[in-house]
Amino acid sequence: MRRRPLGSSLSVSSDQRARGLPTDFAVADQDMIKRSLYRIKGAANDFTRYFNTLYHDIVIAN
Repeated sequence: MRRRPLGSSLSVSSDQRARGLPTDFAVADQDMIKRSLYRIKGAANDFTRYFNTLYHDIVIAN
């Protein structure tokens, strides 16, 4: 009977084995999500700047 080497697949859960390494698609998805979040953050900053200007023009200037 052969012995398994230490660190063989017995030490890795079946879930980890099923997932494996991230694929190019997973990496591309992460990049796409990151870019989308940056766009949303930029839009939120633009809205905040616009709202602050509007608030200043209406409330503070009068």
